[in-house]
Amino acid sequence: MRRVLVTTLCFLLAMMVPPPSNAGENQPSPDPDPPTATTSGGLTGLAKNLANTDSTGLVDDLGSGKALVSGAGGRELIIRAAYANLEDYSRLAEPSFSLVVDDFYHLEPEDFATTFWSDIVSPSEGLLIDMHRETKHNTGLGVSRSEYQPSFRYVGGQQSGKSARLTTMTIAEVLGEVVAADSESNLAEVAAMTSFQVRATIGENSRVYRASFAWVPAMAKMTEQTALVVLDQVTQGVEEAAVDRYAPLRDRSFLRRKPN
Repeated sequence: MRRVLVTTLCFLLAMMVPPPSNAGENQPSPDPDPPTATTSGGLTGLAKNLANTDSTGLVDDLGSGKALVSGAGGRELIIRAAYANLEDYSRLAEPSFSLVVDDFYHLEPEDFATTFWSDIVSPSEGLLIDMHRETKHNTGLGVSRSEYQPSFRYVGGQQSGKSARLTTMTIAEVLGEVVAADSESNLAEVAAMTSFQVRATIGENSRVYRASFAWVPAMAKMTEQTALVVLDQVTQGVEEAAVDRYAPLRDRSFLRRKPN
């Protein structure tokens, strides 16, 4: 369910895509409680729906048929919505799961040469959060729901030579090496970045780390989810939940519900 965009310097910059439909599979009837986010709206569509706003104020026209999520406020809204959405898909997890995001700061291209990469994206080591997705079906209603179950996985903190380099590299240097390795990378046109702190808690155990969103101008005809790259090396599933085809399973009694 993950399509890798770039693998370099021992870290993954990944784009989640919804699971493919099986050819010939019977499709469910229209969902009476559809997901908040859809594949046509992605994270930007998710933020608009959760905030009950229209598109104005969230997307700026940059000219030449390109668009970019506007302003620090709009970007922060999308980030909060994305993590709240993943938490919603995990609401039935045992033990309980929560995500809190705060301490936002926004970076423009002129800041990239003076800001260290390690200050905005924590490495994929220590306690990492894997996310297992299951689809639950109510055959009587012909409707499905998605459920996410998080779990901690520990990765030793001994860094390889390339990984250790990230602690001394600026954002500009990292982006430069990514683009040099793949000229068609989504990170070739980063127009801004937003870094933030995440507190992920499973039961009584927590991990606090930093993640970032890179904002990339997208062609107006493309889906708005391509206008950003999620740089979270610790918690899986942020983009996957934003484009999940099914609504979250919020109550297990749904699986026993019968048609009227």
